[in-house]
Amino acid sequence: MEDTNVDAGPPAPGRALVVFESMFGNTRIVAEAVAAGLASGTKVDLVEVGDAPAVLDPEVDVLVIGGPTHALGLSRPETRRQAAAVAPRPLVSPGRGLREWLAALDCAEARPQVAAFDTRIRHAPGSAARAIRRRVRRLGLPVVARPESFYVLGTDGPLARGEQERAERWGERVAGSVATREEGQ
Repeated sequence: MEDTNVDAGPPAPGRALVVFESMFGNTRIVAEAVAAGLASGTKVDLVEVGDAPAVLDPEVDVLVIGGPTHALGLSRPETRRQAAAVAPRPLVSPGRGLREWLAALDCAEARPQVAAFDTRIRHAPGSAARAIRRRVRRLGLPVVARPESFYVLGTDGPLARGEQERAERWGERVAGSVATREEGQ
């Protein structure tokens, strides 16, 4: 299980969970950068979707979900098979995807604020992040940030210049948005 705890300074109440799906490794890099940015405000657990919990812990205050854009949205078993067929190495997320995880997620006891991101080729249609946001809203969870896209230069990457740094700054902004909302309650 990939569970990376990133902790900067005294822990804030609760914690953040970053769940990602990645085929070629680009979305994992973005997820790691987002987690580093979030860590400026809270304890962060980073988990690949295959190892993500089926029941969301009530102590999770922030849930960030990210995946690659496949066929205009979230991956499906067929698009993952297609990715595996062209991959130069084993897929990072060879099993279930975010679509299946979100469909089965039990968040009855948890009410985290959610943010979504994706990786995709610039100017390509569709967005996995927008699809994630729709599914999260159906679960009744509050969305704290607009869906964000981080760009790759080709189907299997690499990330475009500056995207990793931009992902870390986005993670910092998400942490700041959550802190601001909590102060206003």
